[in-house]
Amino acid sequence: MDQRAKQNAFSVGIAAMVMLIYGFAFGGFGVAPDLGPFYETTIHVFNGMLKIGGVALAIVAVLSLAGLRVALLCDFLISGMCGIIMAACGVYWTVQERSFDIQNLMILVFGVMFVRSALVSWSLFGTGEAAAGEGGTPTGGGWFGRKSAPTQEPQEPVAPEPIHPASVHPSSLPGEGEAPPEEGYLAALSKEDEEPPTASFE
Repeated sequence: MDQRAKQNAFSVGIAAMVMLIYGFAFGGFGVAPDLGPFYETTIHVFNGMLKIGGVALAIVAVLSLAGLRVALLCDFLISGMCGIIMAACGVYWTVQERSFDIQNLMILVFGVMFVRSALVSWSLFGTGEAAAGEGGTPTGGGWFGRKSAPTQEPQEPVAPEPIHPASVHPSSLPGEGEAPPEEGYLAALSKEDEEPPTASFE
């Protein structure tokens, strides 16, 4: 399961819902024969994009919710095509109508957002396997994009500190809290069977 694709499902689902509502419930845009046949053709293309693209993005949202990595590639293709059509229609209608209609400007803005979403999905699709292999925690995409969480490099084990020679306690000397030897410490050390402690150790 790809978490990048799964977290991208919400934004794709919202885009699909808006396109489906506007394409089917509102019927899209009305034609304007007085502005020429090509202008009328662009309106038909735009209305068809809302319906077909909305259904396609709804399917992508389901695939993303299932955590399938291929959903990122599908989102790149579909969102990219829808965004290009939106941006092209917004620019053409603004030029053809010779006015800055707020509706055309909004379509242009949404087109740019869809293209950006497509680029983010493509980036996540290309880096998904690399991040999973390096142990990174992938995050979602969306219209505004998100960054991948940084990977943590494995830390080398810390070597234990060496024992200081002064901390070595000869067995011939009494322990802490015991009475001192009757013959004295030097005589007790002379009876040491073990090798005297040294500063060198393995």
